[in-house]
Amino acid sequence: METEKPDNIIVVLGSYNHDDGTIGYSSRARAEAAAKLYKELSARGERSLLLCTGGANEATRSADRPHGEQVANYLKTQGVPAEAIIPEAVASQHTLGDAELSLPIVERYAEGNKKTRIYVTTSSFHIPRAMVTFRKIFQDYPVLSCIADNVERHHPNPDGSLPDEKTHERKLVEKEAEKLLDYFPDKNPFDMLTQGEMACAGYYTHLWNERRNEHLKESSKHPRTR
Repeated sequence: METEKPDNIIVVLGSYNHDDGTIGYSSRARAEAAAKLYKELSARGERSLLLCTGGANEATRSADRPHGEQVANYLKTQGVPAEAIIPEAVASQHTLGDAELSLPIVERYAEGNKKTRIYVTTSSFHIPRAMVTFRKIFQDYPVLSCIADNVERHHPNPDGSLPDEKTHERKLVEKEAEKLLDYFPDKNPFDMLTQGEMACAGYYTHLWNERRNEHLKESSKHPRTR
């Protein structure tokens, strides 16, 4: 019996783990957002599969099994049936790896259907870089965003205190802007984002525009030659 092709594949991007090896705040928030989206799409009669990313490394503190497998297990506690979760987690170490290693798995499950919608689920501060990266790698597919709560702003400091929300948000956005331009030094990646995705930079959306203008200005001073 031929398996019905999915209308959507929801890619859940990994994050950090707690010191005890359990998935962290942002990982849970991303999984919960993906589970909610899955249920909404199912209610519309659409068939969706979920693909989790994240290998085992120092950040995940889970050398016994990949982070993506832990997230997949958490999805089941959120009401996602096991048969809707692609059994092979993506053992990636960063956002670019998430996209590159997800592509062949998605292509196999989409079975050549380039109309399969790819939903990228991640924290709001990470949305701009994640969306540009996935749209670059998944050029033949429609790539949409599923935005999870930005719980990183509530992650305690080492001394147990909560970070100043605006200062913490600014640091996150500055870091993401620099990483995005590192990923795509030869083009303006910001043009690949919707206004809503740009707004995910939070309080400091203007930082993205500052980095964009700096990048364009620097590029004009040092044009690449072939």
